[in-house]
Amino acid sequence: MKISKLSALDRGNLLNLIEKISLFNQEERDVIVELFDDMNTSDDYIFWGIHSDDNQLCSFICYGPTPMTKGTFDMYWIGTSDHFQGKGLARRLMDHMKLELSQKNGRLIRIETSSKDTYQQTRIFYQRMGMKEGLCIKNFYDIGDDLIVYVIEL
Repeated sequence: MKISKLSALDRGNLLNLIEKISLFNQEERDVIVELFDDMNTSDDYIFWGIHSDDNQLCSFICYGPTPMTKGTFDMYWIGTSDHFQGKGLARRLMDHMKLELSQKNGRLIRIETSSKDTYQQTRIFYQRMGMKEGLCIKNFYDIGDDLIVYVIEL
């Protein structure tokens, strides 16, 4: 399995992949596709993916520079097909992102996520990757659904 930068030619593969990630709801899938489409006209979003030996997109990550900051980046999305979860693909993508951003004088990565129970494994993953909870805004997404911001210094 290899990591490669995604291009406009990968749109169909990305659509297939995000349909295979049960954690994402349709609204989230729509936002991922919107950012992917914007990637082709701006430098705000960077997508990398891992393809299987038969060229199936198994996992992806999306990140980009945080506007009006120096060396700060947002990681917007990361996801792995349910079939390929637990194989270290997301970890490989996170490590790749951190290395790339370190080489570009990145100094801080920020990730926003939900406090919903369905995102508990996501939060555990971020903590295992060395991310620290930096902020929690109660009832941000909805009543009982807080915004949790994780950060890591590079």
